Amino acid sequence: MDERSFYVPIETKYVLKKLYKNNFSAYLVGGCIRDFLLNKNPKDFDIATSALPNDIKKIFYKTVSIGIKHGTIIVIVNKKNIEITTFRIDGNYKNFRKPDKVFFIDRLNQDLARRDFTINAMAYDFKNKKIIDLYDGKNDIKKKIIRCVGNANERFKEDALRMLRSLRFAMNLNFDIEKKTYRALKNNIELIKFISYERIRDEFLKLISSRKLDKLYLICDCEILKIISKDLYDYISKNLDYIKKNLSNLKDKKYIFLLIVLLKDLDKKKIIEILKLFKIDTKSIRLIKNIIEFINIKLAVKDNYYELKKIIFKLGFENLFILLDIQKDIFIDDFIYMKTISKIKSIIKNKIKNECVFLKDMKLNGDDLKKINIKDKNIGFILNKLLDLCHKDNSFNDRCFMLNYVKNNFI
Repeated sequence: MDERSFYVPIETKYVLKKLYKNNFSAYLVGGCIRDFLLNKNPKDFDIATSALPNDIKKIFYKTVSIGIKHGTIIVIVNKKNIEITTFRIDGNYKNFRKPDKVFFIDRLNQDLARRDFTINAMAYDFKNKKIIDLYDGKNDIKKKIIRCVGNANERFKEDALRMLRSLRFAMNLNFDIEKKTYRALKNNIELIKFISYERIRDEFLKLISSRKLDKLYLICDCEILKIISKDLYDYISKNLDYIKKNLSNLKDKKYIFLLIVLLKDLDKKKIIEILKLFKIDTKSIRLIKNIIEFINIKLAVKDNYYELKKIIFKLGFENLFILLDIQKDIFIDDFIYMKTISKIKSIIKNKIKNECVFLKDMKLNGDDLKKINIKDKNIGFILNKLLDLCHKDNSFNDRCFMLNYVKNNFI
């Protein structure tokens, strides 16, 4: 691939040229070079430079200090965020995750030496239109392997999250992990205990969001998942092909969707335990739990839509559509149910949305019941009974009719 054809957005060109004009060296680094060599459109164009953070802030008008002590500044050009980081070397690593301090330097080669994998340790010299590849990353891309920069044991001991990152890159790129790197990973899996579950969760979700899951077995084979969650390890290792199929079919890779499809066949107690372990917020746990209750049930369309309304009452309209969208991917081979899902969506939009589904839709409320001397302790029960009758027949949702019903049956 011609390195001169490397595409650089106009905003990024502006930043690079301005750094050059101020006598600083600057290079594109990381994922954008990897993506270019993989014939993918790069998403982020990050810059490494000899300019210190304060220099960057002086040169550019609009900046945001997101990690100034580690040398990272965001420069905003035409409403685009461009991340710039000063060349650095890391001090001693603390708790197998982050360096206790960083030292700013003026040379690119030392900065590249601290990076995780060879495929991420390349830079692009925009001025001379060439890729700088000190660790044979281009060749590793050709060979489709993930390999640590330098000594793999040292890289994983510096930052234990790199072990999950290696698995994620192997998964997302459908690459193999180089033998020495994989051996070092297996030898250091206990270090994952030092990483916060929020970080583990984020890497794990990126890992299972891959379009291709041919390498999913690696997370069980190296046994790092056993350290993270024994329940999840047992479940995935025993149902590998089934889980691969379900996750691969899932078109929308939102993390909520991924967790629903991944965990849907576990018992409720284990689902909650895993979600809490991964520090999922309470609202999302409730949503996941409620949708999983119906995820394997094929919904039916009956004349009065009673069952459908009961499910909407429990999930809400938005969450029912989430359920149906996920089911569309899970039951993709069931042509008849695909038609049913389309029909249900149409019925909801054109009919049920205009009917009484929730307590707030009823034309009678608790205050009306108090006025006819219904005791407070009975109000909730009666309202739910009335709502159930409205679900069965929407014409029941009439204030006078419901008042007469209450008077005849509860007073």
